[in-house]
Amino acid sequence: FLPASMHLCARGEHVPIIERLIRTVKERARAVYNDLPYGPLPTIMVVGLMNRVTAVLNAFQPQDSAIQQSPLSLVEGRAPMNYTDASIHFGTYVIIYGGTNNTMDARGVPAIALHKSNDSNGFYFMSLSTGKRLNCNKWTVLPIPEGAIRKIEAMAKRERKRDTPDDESFDLNNEE
Repeated sequence: FLPASMHLCARGEHVPIIERLIRTVKERARAVYNDLPYGPLPTIMVVGLMNRVTAVLNAFQPQDSAIQQSPLSLVEGRAPMNYTDASIHFGTYVIIYGGTNNTMDARGVPAIALHKSNDSNGFYFMSLSTGKRLNCNKWTVLPIPEGAIRKIEAMAKRERKRDTPDDESFDLNNEE
């Protein structure tokens, strides 16, 4: 293990190194978000986006680092996931396949790619049918239909509406 020292900071104190790292994560997430064809994202997609961004940042050795390892391999002691040959990008529309049965039910589920789940081609997706996170390793990438864009935006809008109080007198600045 490397020698470490604890830096305790007071309330309101700024730690420039940490603030710079947070700003880097936000910048990368903002770049991905602004490249997507949909507007507001549901919470599950925001969490997936942040997981993807931090995983990619941790998979590579920082350029200005004296340590010859990536943060992931330094902390976990294993080789990082291979993000250089990303088979699918965050926000990609896909049909995922979870298996077959002997019924007339659909075999594919429309979904949106979130982030890698393991080293053996597993990936997390957001189901467009349920809004839940699914783990799958078989999918087909398709062009995103307009209906899927509207559905994602409707999910985000429903979440925002659910999280907003109905009381018109509600005031964030009023701390009674």
